[in-house]
Amino acid sequence: EKSVGEHWAFNVPKRPPLPASKFPGWDKNPLDRFIGSRLEAAGLVPSAQSVPAKLLRRLYIDLTGLPPSRDQLLAFLEDPSDKHYRQVVNQLLESPQYGQRWGRHWMDVWRYSDWYGRRSVGDVRNSYPHIWRWRDWIINSLNEGKGYDQMVREMIAADELHPAEDQRIVATGYLVRSWFSLNYDTWMRDVVEHTGKAFLGLRFNCALCHDHKYDPISQEDYFRFRAFFEPLELRHDQVPNGPTLTRYIRYKPGSGVSLKPIAAGLARIYDHTLDAQTHMYRLGDQRNRFEDRSPVTPAVPQSLGGQPITISPVTLPAVAYHPGLKPFVAQQESARAEKTLAAANKKLGETAKTDQQAMATASQRIQETMKQLATRKAELQKQQPRESKVAIDPSKLVCHWDFESAKDKAQPGTADATKQHYLQWTSSLSAPLRQSLDQLAATGLQIKHALGQPDRNLTALNFNKNNGPVYLSGTLPSLTESPEFTVTAVIQQQQTSDNYLQVIAAVEKQWILLLRGNNDQTSEIQCLLYDQDGKRHSFSSGSENEPVLLNVTQAYGVTMALSKNELLLAVTNLGSERQLQFKRFSLSDHAPAMKHLHQPPVARFVIGDLDGTARFHGLLDDITIWKTSLKVEAIASHFHSTAPDS
Repeated sequence: EKSVGEHWAFNVPKRPPLPASKFPGWDKNPLDRFIGSRLEAAGLVPSAQSVPAKLLRRLYIDLTGLPPSRDQLLAFLEDPSDKHYRQVVNQLLESPQYGQRWGRHWMDVWRYSDWYGRRSVGDVRNSYPHIWRWRDWIINSLNEGKGYDQMVREMIAADELHPAEDQRIVATGYLVRSWFSLNYDTWMRDVVEHTGKAFLGLRFNCALCHDHKYDPISQEDYFRFRAFFEPLELRHDQVPNGPTLTRYIRYKPGSGVSLKPIAAGLARIYDHTLDAQTHMYRLGDQRNRFEDRSPVTPAVPQSLGGQPITISPVTLPAVAYHPGLKPFVAQQESARAEKTLAAANKKLGETAKTDQQAMATASQRIQETMKQLATRKAELQKQQPRESKVAIDPSKLVCHWDFESAKDKAQPGTADATKQHYLQWTSSLSAPLRQSLDQLAATGLQIKHALGQPDRNLTALNFNKNNGPVYLSGTLPSLTESPEFTVTAVIQQQQTSDNYLQVIAAVEKQWILLLRGNNDQTSEIQCLLYDQDGKRHSFSSGSENEPVLLNVTQAYGVTMALSKNELLLAVTNLGSERQLQFKRFSLSDHAPAMKHLHQPPVARFVIGDLDGTARFHGLLDDITIWKTSLKVEAIASHFHSTAPDS
């Protein structure tokens, strides 16, 4: 066509004259006249009237998409008259299935689909969650008999035409459907393209990069049409009986923030930037603007009339720009606050009932504690350091050890500081052994004087050739008979480092008491227990809350106390106020599979490293082992009575 006006699609429709009836008695409405005219021109005649059963089936499937039931079919066959037929038509048009059936056609035209996002990641890409409200609006509008023109108005501008009616604002889901979270320019492109296709039957998208090749749409027409939608933005509003929504965060390209979908709410559009400008750009690249052209204003394409339009502000109610003012929101939040307050009052009342009992119990415990403190204070005063210390009663010890020369085991009690030493285990303290221990103490004193350090609390165990570490070992058959025992030792580290292990004492494959370095300044006590299956369980004084750590160069008393149900790791700083710190471990919680200790074929007792390299560089001042577990107070008393003078 030479001009737009010559093409029928751009002319105003005119009602044609009604053709004469070609088949009297057959045509029952004006539309049949046109069909009859075309049939006659083609030399055809109308088909015969369909049988009632087929007619009813076609009617049901056309209007609802469902075939009639057996009862509905039999009822119609009893009276297949035109009057009954019209009644069935009206009945089907008033059924909810009518909107569901024909809404599908319009949803295809308007591109309805559920939102698209990566469900596994939980983000948003295309459209928005809960756009199904727009789907329901389409169905309900058809069932309500809403006109097509009104449906179009609400889908394009319900936020301005009906700003306080959420049941109509959901219609803007048509524009939400094209929303793309990662690029607003993509959203505008889709809105222009599919609005032109759905409502005008024109491919506006072909004019994005250049004038349309065959439709009367210029590139400037494209961008002027887009300018109508440029101010738009998406948001979500709270719905009745729905949860309180978080603040909507507008996506900023390049921010690296992935927009998370909202679990509930009404997805809708609104005018976010009233002075938004629409710039034309080249070849579909928004970064390549026509710098010599000013931003375009909204306008109708020339091919559709191109008449000037006047755009004026619309006054919106407060609930349109502050949805929190909606009455149901206030009621819902008040009810939620009242429910929370009621729960708090109930809990407070329940707590108040037990307060008096708790206070009485606490008062009784305080009195008992005061008595215990008084008794403890008296005991501590008796245990203050004296020139002659109170020795531990040897009869309470399960075992003691004697030190023998590696070459001459016939001379028990001889401690040769130049040789490797072995440990001889005994079950009771005999007179010869007592004498041997005295000789050992005398030997240690001689070494101290020889080194010019008589006041330091060192023993012969610290010294062998080149002043290196020692390695002691022996068998321990008696300890395997009892799962309850306590190991106490006085140590002083000379060095440590990250994960540096120093074995204090152990029975191989049964229990190991060691120091584990945390850094070059501190260590922690670590205990390894082997259960009946030989599986190792680790316990550390540096684990969990409030770790108990040991500093290098300071003397400590350390304890591992094992009972049937509990393991105790305790530390006393012997150079300070000697406060006992300890950590308790429930075996049922930390080692539930443990029933009793592993019983190795040979219970090899060692002091130093298990591999025989003797890396223990700490001071072994005193090691004792009890067969039964001790109370914390007994451990503290023991360390107090054996503490160094310095």
